[in-house]
Amino acid sequence: MISKAAEAYPIHLVDPSLDPQFIFCYPHTLRGGCIEHYLHSQRPFDPQIEQHEGYIEMNVRSTDNDGSPVWVFPDSGVVYTWNQ
Repeated sequence: MISKAAEAYPIHLVDPSLDPQFIFCYPHTLRGGCIEHYLHSQRPFDPQIEQHEGYIEMNVRSTDNDGSPVWVFPDSGVVYTWNQ
């Protein structure tokens, strides 16, 4: 209920995470859904954000194009926001 009133849903990573993927599903009554990230990694990465009908998806991929995994550090995360 607090997230609904604040129109934000934060996800905070407390452990190192390998190639994280975030999916936020929401009802069609919510408008303007978007995602902001505060992800920290040793290697450069390119967050790929896709907005679909009813959900937003974000994948973290390496920008090196060598297929190497990306470790995201603790104290990173994402915040989903929307308008009612």
